Amino acid sequence: MTPSDDIRAFLGDVERYAGRRFEYPAEIARLMEAATENDLVSAFWQLTFDAKFAVKANDVLRRIGREGEGSGSVSSEFQAAVGRIAEGIRRLVSRTPAAVRTEWEDRFLALEPQSFSNLLMLLGDLAVVKNWEVDGKPLPAALRLSSDRAPSVHPAAAETPPVLSVSPKQIRSILILTLALLAALVLIDPPVTVVGWVLALAIASCVTFLLYHSHDTVTRKEQ
Repeated sequence: MTPSDDIRAFLGDVERYAGRRFEYPAEIARLMEAATENDLVSAFWQLTFDAKFAVKANDVLRRIGREGEGSGSVSSEFQAAVGRIAEGIRRLVSRTPAAVRTEWEDRFLALEPQSFSNLLMLLGDLAVVKNWEVDGKPLPAALRLSSDRAPSVHPAAAETPPVLSVSPKQIRSILILTLALLAALVLIDPPVTVVGWVLALAIASCVTFLLYHSHDTVTRKEQ
């Protein structure tokens, strides 16, 4: 199956999932093909994100009206999203023949009511594709972002965690140092309770561990 066939099969799956037909299936497929051919997959998914936002904002504006509370901010955000969408579409079709770019401009991006109506229907289609992706449904391999692909790391390249090995001689040294620190603590401030003795032993052990760990780290760096 070619990438184009893969994309068309994918769009069929999305239509069945959404329970509706695309208004512009050929145009959606062309945007996907342009994204995969020109290494603009992330730009395509950004376009679907902006499309979903614009569709929701337009729904809000229709519900509350242009004079409704909060309509000003929603309208501004909607217009900003439409601006990003226009830039995204132009970027995706930038490497197509001039006649194709002109067709996209006239059909979806011109400052005319019919063009704007066409754009809204196209955005509805893109929003459906975004919903599929958000729901974690499988994507065509060519439309997966690089972060979604399994990393190809050779086993030999994987880092092996350091293994802490302690020799019998080092164990004796640790015990002697711990006892010496414990004795010093007892001389400075003799414990009078069981809790005090436990605390003194814990402090001596912690200090010994820190000293040993620091020495071991320096030794490994020098090697």
